[in-house]
Amino acid sequence: MSGSLLVLFMVIIGAVIGGITNAIAILMLFRPHRSLYIGKWHIPFTPGLIPKRRKEIAFQLGKMVSDHLVTPQSIQKKFQDPQFLQDMTSLVQQEAKRLFTSEKTIKEWMELAGVQDPEKRLERYLKKKMEKTIVEVGNSYSSQIIKDVLSPETIRKLEEKLPDVSAYILQHAMNYFSSSEGKQRVKKMLDDFLAERGMMGSMLQMLLGNSSIVDKILPEMMKFLRNPGTNEILLSIIRAEFEKMLEWKWERILSEWLDKNTVEKGTEFIVRQL
Repeated sequence: MSGSLLVLFMVIIGAVIGGITNAIAILMLFRPHRSLYIGKWHIPFTPGLIPKRRKEIAFQLGKMVSDHLVTPQSIQKKFQDPQFLQDMTSLVQQEAKRLFTSEKTIKEWMELAGVQDPEKRLERYLKKKMEKTIVEVGNSYSSQIIKDVLSPETIRKLEEKLPDVSAYILQHAMNYFSSSEGKQRVKKMLDDFLAERGMMGSMLQMLLGNSSIVDKILPEMMKFLRNPGTNEILLSIIRAEFEKMLEWKWERILSEWLDKNTVEKGTEFIVRQL
């Protein structure tokens, strides 16, 4: 019986010693968190092993994660996983649906994202970007000939519109001379013409009367404008000018149109539409 008690006692003593030792060892792994001193004397085994080597442990953990856990290959494999793609697609669709069915405006969403005064910031960005783009495009094309920049299809379509331009000009000319303003214009031109002819002009004006001459000239003018030959003459002139214009360099047009005022107005128009 005494032998059994001795063995039991030794077991209990061993367990207590082992427990205390393990507790002290585990405690010394994590505590204390910083070095302790008595006066200037540094107390040994402070700080604990893990706080003392925290930088080295953090580096090794990070290296292990980057080398073996989160690698480019593992990320690529994850993104190529069909289930992951399905889950991400479903998530994006849900968020998009929530966004599009929300009562919030784009401005409010931008403000929630931390963008202050989004309207003015976006307007300033668009103006600056478009002004720069317009100038860059103008400079890049300025030394090139118009027909070299336009595609053959575009030139063909423009040529097909030339008869419409000729008809448009003649129709508006007829409309103008048929109006009271046009008649007054012809009458004034006739008065100036007769006044330059001196006495003979005055005599002709007295004999026929100014209004009678205008009434006789206007119908002849309208016949001339309606005549198919007039349209052919005007169309040939327009075609010749169009061919000449195709040989222009873009700088000839841009020098007249691409000034600062035009760029600003064009930019403001686009921004206003957006």
